[in-house]
Amino acid sequence: MCDKLPYQNPRIDKCLPAVLDRIRAEGFRPMASCCGHGVYPMTVVVMCPDKSVMEYFSKIKIPFKKRHRYYTRDAKGYYYIKECLDQRGNGTCHEGQIILKGRIKRLEASPS
Repeated sequence: MCDKLPYQNPRIDKCLPAVLDRIRAEGFRPMASCCGHGVYPMTVVVMCPDKSVMEYFSKIKIPFKKRHRYYTRDAKGYYYIKECLDQRGNGTCHEGQIILKGRIKRLEASPS
């Protein structure tokens, strides 16, 4: 599990500052983030230049929420974005991965 950075916002996972810097450089404003801790995919909620809100990697649009409450905590204490998962706990993420019943699975490359 990723530790929190002691010298920055305690809500930022240690592995995310470089990712957030790249996202900012593209013109998006990060609002919330989680590395997934090996249970869920890395997610970053961003405000787009047009002021809409989306999850950066999946490009799923998310309604604006007061106090930036975009994440839901599961029974084991891990956070995920409900809008990025369907009712069975499945969803898509980045880098050739998919979530099946709350666990990340790597997609196999299709033979050419």
